[in-house]
Amino acid sequence: MMDASVIDKNKFLNRLSSLQNLCSDHDNNYPSCLLFIPSSDGRYNKGSILLLKYLFMGAIGKDLFDDTLDASYDALEEIVILIKQTSVSIIYR
Repeated sequence: MMDASVIDKNKFLNRLSSLQNLCSDHDNNYPSCLLFIPSSDGRYNKGSILLLKYLFMGAIGKDLFDDTLDASYDALEEIVILIKQTSVSIIYR
């Protein structure tokens, strides 16, 4: 049985695509990439926590205002995510 708080694959891919659309290799009005480091170095970085909650947990609206992660998602704090227009790199230690 799957945990109801886990976002399904299609929703995950749509959200990832939305984040990739924020990046551009050719337009200087957009960043070339988005880097998220939610580990101990970025534990209190609201942007990294928001990304994890949005991308992996499907959080939207006021669910994003709480800048803590549920204990069941602690493993997500061990990753680094680099999102580019046409690629994504996830580093897990």
